[in-house]
Amino acid sequence: MTDCFACAQWTPFLALGETSRGTSDTGGFPGDLRLTSRSVTQLTSRVCLLRLLCDFSVRITGPGFTTAFGVSFGTVAAARIPSDGLLFLLPRPERMVPVMIRTGISVGLICVACVTGFAEEIASSPDGFVSLFNGQDLSGWDCDKRFWRVEDGVIIGETTDDNPAPHNTFLIRSGTYGDFELRFSYQVRSFNSGVQYRSVLQDDYVVKGYQADFEARWHNDGTLDKFSGMFFEENGRMFMGKRGEAVIVRPAAEGKKKPEIEVVGSLGDSAELEQAINREGWNDYVIIAKGFQFTHIINGKVVALAWDEDTKNRRAEGVFAFQLHSGPPMQIKIKDVKVRRL
Repeated sequence: MTDCFACAQWTPFLALGETSRGTSDTGGFPGDLRLTSRSVTQLTSRVCLLRLLCDFSVRITGPGFTTAFGVSFGTVAAARIPSDGLLFLLPRPERMVPVMIRTGISVGLICVACVTGFAEEIASSPDGFVSLFNGQDLSGWDCDKRFWRVEDGVIIGETTDDNPAPHNTFLIRSGTYGDFELRFSYQVRSFNSGVQYRSVLQDDYVVKGYQADFEARWHNDGTLDKFSGMFFEENGRMFMGKRGEAVIVRPAAEGKKKPEIEVVGSLGDSAELEQAINREGWNDYVIIAKGFQFTHIINGKVVALAWDEDTKNRRAEGVFAFQLHSGPPMQIKIKDVKVRRL
């Protein structure tokens, strides 16, 4: 079956066909071909590319709607096999709906290729990165819409005197990520922000987890940026590594709440690293998580390096989210958000 895809990276290939009888709870009908997670015994990722080997009629059902369309021979579509076993297809990045594929024949073949990434991800590039922001709206993201919008291809998060955040509030990306390289560009005006990773959802657009900080110069009467680049944990262990430090985070000593932090190296002087941050234009941020080693890079400068050995509190996967801090009015701008799994 390998000749149905030319790209060697899409291996291994599996020829799968599972005929199911339609049921009222799935919206199916007799003769449907349905791919389930139980069929994909060798699939190491739930996310697939499907190349259809014959013509299909596809029926999509979801809350309050049903639609159908034709899919031609050789069509490639992005899909996700969720934990509940149904095949999902995303006609738009912000919506996941069950797909039932009617072949009109008794047996159908689907060629499945293992890939990394979720179906919510918009497009793949040759270097393995996928875009998490479509440049038009907040499809695939969840937030308190009082504070977040898209203008001219840029995500804007903003609080004002008339529209303050009652607490730290977050723009939260759907899907979870473990080992990854995340890239985006940012600007920040006034106060403090950051990007969450390997985080968990809490109530009212709040998350808990690792944070790569970025902020304006708001300390010392607006002359100092103390926190950009640091290794932090929102709603958790908090300050774990300052800008310019390489640290090992270990469990708290008996009777203590805060973890033990050992500084094992220097990445440079914090004030000198801060000079690499553009205060008038865009900054490029890279976060790499591999196992429990974490690297923060701003404008090509490694600003934080950490190893988390606190087995009780560390996290192996979670969501991405951007922060608006409660307090003084502030604004952040985000663009070119992309990720690749490692």
